[in-house]
Amino acid sequence: MLTVPVHDYGFMVTPELAPYFMLAAERMAGNPIPDAIQDMLLDGTFDQKAAELDRVLEDEDYLNPMVVKEALDVADMHSSMAYVSDFCGDVDTIEVPDPDTPGQTKPVENPIEMNCDGDIVVYQPLTYGPSLFHTQYADPEAIVAEVKAFLDRIQVRLPAGFDDSEILRHVVRIYGTTSV
Repeated sequence: MLTVPVHDYGFMVTPELAPYFMLAAERMAGNPIPDAIQDMLLDGTFDQKAAELDRVLEDEDYLNPMVVKEALDVADMHSSMAYVSDFCGDVDTIEVPDPDTPGQTKPVENPIEMNCDGDIVVYQPLTYGPSLFHTQYADPEAIVAEVKAFLDRIQVRLPAGFDDSEILRHVVRIYGTTSV
């Protein structure tokens, strides 16, 4: 087995977001929505159950980011989502520039900070990830706009209250190794 370095940036599909991506994949593919999910959509409890990672969702696929990535690949042949399997390393929310202090960064509220050991990480890579040959993003709003455009393209409706700061919280640096 060969160990390969991984260094990327992207919008991470966490278990609490997986149900929204899975619902979009089902709709894009023209698949029937499971009855329990349809009932939650009709009675307005889908957001609550997804936020609590409630197993009442019954369909475990709705809570599994890797299954979501595969469903999106089937539903949308142009899906650009990525994954790293058997990942060992860190997944952390990026720091954003502090508008009050040029040249400084400020932490994002409730950042994602994961230390992985053989885990699967599913994410939408950012267009301008680590590179020596192109300019990174001018400001956090450019990243948010890119993520929103991606979500619109694949018809993902995020939960109520999922604002720009939540999008930035899910924009992560993936840094470690995987085995191939």
